[in-house]
Amino acid sequence: MTVTTKAAGASYQFYDLMLSKYVLVSVLLFILLRIKKISLIPQNPLPLGGRCACGVLTAAANIYLITCLPASVAQCFNYTASFWIVLFLFIFLLSQNKRVPFFALLPVISGFAGILYMVSPQKTNIPFYVLFIAIGYGLFSGAASLFLKRLGTLEEPTLRVAFYFSLACSIFSGILRACNGGVGLTTLLTDPLIWLTVIFALLYQVTKTYAWQFGNPFINSVFLFLGMPFVVVLSKAILSENLLPHQWIGMTIILVSASFCYYIRKNLKS
Repeated sequence: MTVTTKAAGASYQFYDLMLSKYVLVSVLLFILLRIKKISLIPQNPLPLGGRCACGVLTAAANIYLITCLPASVAQCFNYTASFWIVLFLFIFLLSQNKRVPFFALLPVISGFAGILYMVSPQKTNIPFYVLFIAIGYGLFSGAASLFLKRLGTLEEPTLRVAFYFSLACSIFSGILRACNGGVGLTTLLTDPLIWLTVIFALLYQVTKTYAWQFGNPFINSVFLFLGMPFVVVLSKAILSENLLPHQWIGMTIILVSASFCYYIRKNLKS
């Protein structure tokens, strides 16, 4: 999804990409809801609204970062969410007087250090305002993921959650497009590359929603890092982008932290 969005971003504004992608995803999810005979009426409107609000800001920031940065660097910012998620959970558990081994936080801390090394402003010349957007992206993405976890606890259907998120993104990007102008919808909706991003976005949205609703938030936070090697390979093959030497080191740190988390999780279970 990152690489195809980057490729499409050469021709369109980020809100054009957001509108076309999420309008089509909303239509596809609506069809799936009808096929599955799932009602459109949400059972838990408040956490669903929180997921949509945080998710819209996350989606807008994500697409903007992808269009203005190399794909592998933009992908790094996905992982800043993990740091916020685990920090939120750690504070919550402490407030409940529950003990959490500090070493369980090490994979996320080390992975976050790898991210900071990869996107070091001194080495990559990333503007300050882009870093500010990235920090906000991670914060809202982390909050959106925790709302997803809450919705899973409340047994809100995955497809319905994904549908309302996509619908909210469509409305938000439509407002931006109305205020700023953009290319014609016919051009957007007949571009094969846009449809390719839609397919990947649909798969990503459904799997992410399901994983956060019913999976373990600590393990999800670290396994997010595993998207990095795929982006590196695909951006090299499709976009002819190369990582700088310090970025290879940062990516290695990220992947090692994910592997380390697997063994920590096994030990905590036992």
